[in-house]
Amino acid sequence: MTANPKGTTTGQQSREERTSEEITALLAGAADPEHRLAVHQELYPDVTNLATAENVLVYPSLRDNVFERLGVLEQKDVKYAPSYGSSELRQGIADMLRPMFSADLKSEDVFGTSGVSAALECLAFALREGGILEIGDRVLLPAPYWQGFNWCFEQRPELVAVPVHLREEGPENFELTLADVQRAYRTQPKPPKLLVLTNPNNPLGDNYGKDLLESIYRWVLTETGMHIVSDEMYAHSQLAGAGPEFVSALALDAYKNNPEARDRVHVVWGFAKDFGLSGLKAGVVISKSPVVHLAMQGIKDKQNSYAWFSPFDSLKHRVIGAMLKTVVDGKSYPLELMRQYRGWLTTAFEDTRRALTDGDIPYRGRAPAVRWNNACGSAPARARQARNARSAARHPAHAHQGTLLVIPSAASSSRTTGSLSRE
Repeated sequence: MTANPKGTTTGQQSREERTSEEITALLAGAADPEHRLAVHQELYPDVTNLATAENVLVYPSLRDNVFERLGVLEQKDVKYAPSYGSSELRQGIADMLRPMFSADLKSEDVFGTSGVSAALECLAFALREGGILEIGDRVLLPAPYWQGFNWCFEQRPELVAVPVHLREEGPENFELTLADVQRAYRTQPKPPKLLVLTNPNNPLGDNYGKDLLESIYRWVLTETGMHIVSDEMYAHSQLAGAGPEFVSALALDAYKNNPEARDRVHVVWGFAKDFGLSGLKAGVVISKSPVVHLAMQGIKDKQNSYAWFSPFDSLKHRVIGAMLKTVVDGKSYPLELMRQYRGWLTTAFEDTRRALTDGDIPYRGRAPAVRWNNACGSAPARARQARNARSAARHPAHAHQGTLLVIPSAASSSRTTGSLSRE
């Protein structure tokens, strides 16, 4: 294709070449909010988008230390790869996650998928295959939550997502309590089978405190038959000095000291947020459940792995495998990158908070700033965001919906189930 004078390729149209009706039709044709935002970003590249959680802060380091050193793809890099990850890759992921999640994390409990959305769906199908879940079973989801959970659990696994409305504590009823979970569980027509906790929370950005998690896990694992899925997608996206500290489900006493219940706790994590690799769609299921192991590994000559339908493909093996093996100054590059990332994210958060304050725009930001993952990664970008914030404050009618995150009233916020942060 050749470029036309306006910089677009032949067969494409710039925003200026489209009518408002064509632009509206383009946006309306995207079923997924993330897709709509991506289309909008192409049409309006000068708009600073804070509605999609895409981490741009780590890319320069990844480019210099990993991407520029990848070289030419070899034949093995374009051939079939184990659908849930090679033994070497799973070992590398386990080694990298162990300091943050649990010293007891074993590679045989790690299964690769094409993103955390796929990991969640694979878990749902695995638990259905094992007779733990049935069509129509209820899934408890503390609200507000990422809207994609509805698709992961309802669209194909045919479960029913049930928002857990928070009513007990916090200035805006944003504080999850055991009482909230118990009330939702006890008021359903039949006992729910699954509880999904997002820690750190998306979209609020808070870590759940260890005492709260211990109380919830202890009650669920001893007083109910529910399984727990802990979505720990943003585990490394932490602000310096923010509290409470992140604690993985795998590090809880309620999990470690109850061997019989470990099969009912499952963790998902991926490279999209902490490592800024959202387009690669690379995630993992972490579980000790024999049911999950069987579903993810498959049964010889009888049933293929569920990861076969959403694989950790050869290009993921190539790029992520290279990153996991990278050593800088004698230290593991991925671990050092996550250490540096905390500082970069803290700076970006403070810059964003300052811009919103200067623009007199209300916001919520008192814990790990997962909502600001795509906050400006360079000085010019930060300056542009400050201008956008001030402009939005001066001209609210002209501010693009979704460009800046503002907090509505508590009455609506505590019942919101949507977040545009994609998994």
